[in-house]
Amino acid sequence: MKNLLLFSSLFLICAESSFAQGEAALPFLLISPAAISNGMGETSVALYRDNPFAMLSNPAHLGMFSRSNYFSAGYDYADWLPQFGQSDLTVKAFGFNAGVNLGRQFGISPEMSVGLSYSRVRLNLGKFSVTSPDGPEVIATFDALETADNYSMGFGLHEWVCISAGFTVKQINSTLAPFNPQTQELMGPTRVSTYDVGILVQVPIIEILDRTREAPITFLAGYSPLLNLSVGLAKNNLSDKMVFYIDPDRSDPLPRTARVGVGVELGVSYTRDDLNWNPILFSWSRESNDLLVRRFPPPVDAGGVPIGDPPPPEYRGGLGDIKVFDDLILGKSNPDVIVKTGWQLTLYDLFSIRGGRFLESPDQGNRRFSTSGYTVRFGGFVRILRVLNVSLGTENLLGTIVNHIDLRYTHSKLDADEYLSPVNTTEFSSWNLLIFP
Repeated sequence: MKNLLLFSSLFLICAESSFAQGEAALPFLLISPAAISNGMGETSVALYRDNPFAMLSNPAHLGMFSRSNYFSAGYDYADWLPQFGQSDLTVKAFGFNAGVNLGRQFGISPEMSVGLSYSRVRLNLGKFSVTSPDGPEVIATFDALETADNYSMGFGLHEWVCISAGFTVKQINSTLAPFNPQTQELMGPTRVSTYDVGILVQVPIIEILDRTREAPITFLAGYSPLLNLSVGLAKNNLSDKMVFYIDPDRSDPLPRTARVGVGVELGVSYTRDDLNWNPILFSWSRESNDLLVRRFPPPVDAGGVPIGDPPPPEYRGGLGDIKVFDDLILGKSNPDVIVKTGWQLTLYDLFSIRGGRFLESPDQGNRRFSTSGYTVRFGGFVRILRVLNVSLGTENLLGTIVNHIDLRYTHSKLDADEYLSPVNTTEFSSWNLLIFP
C-alpha cells in the first residue's frame, strides 16, 4: 500500500527516466511489450514478424502475416522497471491476428492478402491508498492503470516484391486516480483516441533471380540460398489531440513517433512438395526513431529571467531529425534520435537466439542498453520429422494439429549500461500460437 504522494513521485520518475524527458503525455505508449523485438534491441518496424504485437510498431506487418497464415494469438508479460522493487508494477499484453490470402483462396492475380488484428496493452501502476485528511486512516483504495486497445487492418500485394500497408486505431484510457486529487470538479482519468500508419516492403532477391532465370538456384536437392531485403516506415500516435487530466489549459501532446528501419535475412531454404523450411536463417535490422514533438522555452527578459509561460508544444511533421542514409545505412551516431540495432539466428525453425543494442542521446533521456533473448518453437520438431520422411498425415486430428499449428515460447532481457537505470534487468516472456495452411 502506497500513498498518493509516493505514486506521483514514482510516475514522474518513470516518465522522465524512461522516456525522452517527459516530452509528451501517455509515455506508456512508447513501451514495447513484444518479447521478440525486445530481444533484438526493440527493432520492430522493418523485419516481418507474425506475432500480434508487431502491429504496435508497424501495422503493415499484418499484410505480410495474412499472406501465409490464418491466425495467431499471443500473450506477453513483464515486471516493469524492476529497479523500483514494486511487485505490482507490470506490463501485460494480449492479442490476435487473422488473415486470408485472397490470391490463393480465389485465384486472384496479382496475389493479394488482407488481415485484421486486435491487441490490448495494460500498464498496471499498482494499488494505492486514499487516506483521511485528518490522519493516516485508509478510507479507500484504487488501482492505477493505463490501457491501449488497438484495432488494426493490413493489406498485402505480392508480385515480385511484397508490399504491405497497415492502419491501426487506438483507444487509450489512463486512470492515474479515480478522483481529482486537487478536489476540483474535473476528474482524474483521461480517455483519448489516436491512430498509426505503416508500410513494409520486402524484396526476395533469390526468388527474383529464380524467376528471371526461369530456373531455381540450388546447391543440393531441395536446398537453395535465401536473401531478403526489407525496409519499413511507420508513424505512430498521429492524432492532433492534446491530453489533459484536470486542467485543459495544461495539456500535453501525444507521443507522436516516426520509425524507419531496414532489414536483411540471409540463410538456407528447403522446399519439397508443400514443405517450406529454413534450416538456417540469420536476420539483422537497424532502426531509427524520433519523437515528433517540439517544445519551446518560456520568454525571458533582458536579464534572461523567465517572464511568462512557455508557448504551447507543437507536433512535427515528416520524419523529424531522422537522417535515413546516415542513420540506417552508414550507422552514424545521431544525437537527435534513438538508434536500434538487432540480430537473430534461427536454427532448423526450432530455436532462435537474438541480441541487440538500444542507444538514446543523454539529451533525449539517455536510455542505453543491450538486449538478449531466445525462442523455442514446437513447429521446428514437426518440420524436422517431415524432412526425415516421418509420416505425419492429416487424416486425423493429431496429424492436422502438428502440420498446421506452431506453439512458441520467447524470453528476452534488457541490460542497461547504468546499473541503477529503471529499465535494467527488465525481462519479458511471451507465448504465441500460430495457425497456418
